[in-house]
Amino acid sequence: MRGFKRENAEPPWLSISDMMTVLMMLFLLLYISANLTKSQDESHAETLTQKIRQQDSVINNQSLQISRLEYELNSDYRVRSDIQIKLENMISAGEMSYRAEINDDELNLFDVTFANDSYEITKESAEIIIQSFTNYINVIKEHSNSIEKIRIEGHTSSNGGYIYNLELSQNRSREVLVFILTNQKYSEKEWFYSKLVASGRSSSDLVLTNNKNERFYKSRVTSIRGLDEDRQSSRRVTYGVELKSGVDKQKFIEKIGN
Repeated sequence: MRGFKRENAEPPWLSISDMMTVLMMLFLLLYISANLTKSQDESHAETLTQKIRQQDSVINNQSLQISRLEYELNSDYRVRSDIQIKLENMISAGEMSYRAEINDDELNLFDVTFANDSYEITKESAEIIIQSFTNYINVIKEHSNSIEKIRIEGHTSSNGGYIYNLELSQNRSREVLVFILTNQKYSEKEWFYSKLVASGRSSSDLVLTNNKNERFYKSRVTSIRGLDEDRQSSRRVTYGVELKSGVDKQKFIEKIGN
């Protein structure tokens, strides 16, 4: 009849056991979610740690290379400074009976000159070549372990085109080299021959003067205003050295820059 409850009707709420099951499922989902998040965080942290270690390794490697480069640059500087100082002392002490000037570690010979458009060694220059080169070798041989090449370089005045002057300057340096090897004996001949090279600079490094007769080198000035070319002095020979280096400095600098 309407208005009476059925004695066996189920209550409208969940049983305690069902509620416990639901709660357990919720806890299980939360536990899985928490562990999954933890695992992702650990993986991310491990990835970051690996990247940091890789970056540290790169930085340490570059630091070692920079330290090595600094050491070699300092070593180069010490060698070049020693050569320059000793050559300057020889000039100031009057030990050189010829006009010469130091440009860094290079010995510029102004009394070993050539006639215009010529690479013939004059009688006046022949004795100076032997004396000057012997002086130069006596100075640089103290650093024989640091030397890669001994350069003999020929130069020209600005008369003529660059290519023609390049060939002329190469002929001048070659004539001086042949003259030295033909007329002078040196100890440790194999080492000496393995280091000696001749090259031409064309008119790329002219000798310039001002109204006070002070000399300047075109390759070392930013402006030639007020300077005139000394054509006779420009037609000259220079001696210089190239030093050994375990690091290709230019490539290293380009690599660091990138």
